[in-house]
Amino acid sequence: MPIFAPLFLKFIENEKPLEEVVKSSNSQIAIGHAKRNGWIEIENNVVRITEIGRKAIREKTSLEK
Repeated sequence: MPIFAPLFLKFIENEKPLEEVVKSSNSQIAIGHAKRNGWIEIENNVVRITEIGRKAIREKTSLEK
């Protein structure tokens, strides 16, 4: 898992308006990566963390182990 992934997911918290998420740096890359991995879903211009995303937040990266 890329190091930015847990930070990006924590930034979203449970849900956040898409217009706010796209303001962050490298958001397009992070959104694409998170969607491909099933960590987020976007509906009605709101980004929500999925259960898979919550699990990814709890998982430690190789640097944290």
